[in-house]
Amino acid sequence: MKKSAKKTGIMSALLLMPMTILILVACNWSKPIPDDGGRDYPIPSPEEEAVMSLSDTLHTRVGLTLTGAQLAVMTYGVDDYPDTFGVNLPVTDLDERPAEGVVYTNAESGGTIVFHYGPGLDDESIDSVGAIGTVDLRTVIHSWESADCLPDSANKRSVQARGNSIYTPYHTVHHRSYKINDVTYPARWSPEYYGCLIYVYPGADSLVVTFGYEESKRIYKR
Repeated sequence: MKKSAKKTGIMSALLLMPMTILILVACNWSKPIPDDGGRDYPIPSPEEEAVMSLSDTLHTRVGLTLTGAQLAVMTYGVDDYPDTFGVNLPVTDLDERPAEGVVYTNAESGGTIVFHYGPGLDDESIDSVGAIGTVDLRTVIHSWESADCLPDSANKRSVQARGNSIYTPYHTVHHRSYKINDVTYPARWSPEYYGCLIYVYPGADSLVVTFGYEESKRIYKR
């Protein structure tokens, strides 16, 4: 599943745009093919589809309520790769919390993760998810990404505890009120997930991050 050095990424915009309408930028474009007009369009690889599948699942009504134990064993097929991609995280009764203020670092990419406990990012919003704090994420997404693909600065997100030592970063998005068939629907806030799952190992000395397929997993150590 390794990509060539020329492959530039579809997933950097994942950090800033809604996960269900991913914009293809930065380090990992899929191999393009020309259309009739001679323009090149990216073809998502199976790995990229796996990332989008995890993100889409988190944003469904069911995904909003899945526990850590349920997320840990979630699998899904991608095109010609049925049951190949999934989360595959440890399932334990222990609900370990990451250490606060400690820099967890991935040796391969140089990416960092730092947790802070307290209010979430959007104090003015009605946070139905229930943040336990915030997390600063300066991470890569795909298995073929290196330090060159790290964002210039950390992306700060609220963090949700799913239980079983598993956490989901997110931020809240405001939806304006709208009217359909003379029925007015009120404005509301909803979570927009970063698209990864974080599992904290016993003792909180290390954690693993996955974006939906096995080779995307990276270990971060304090």
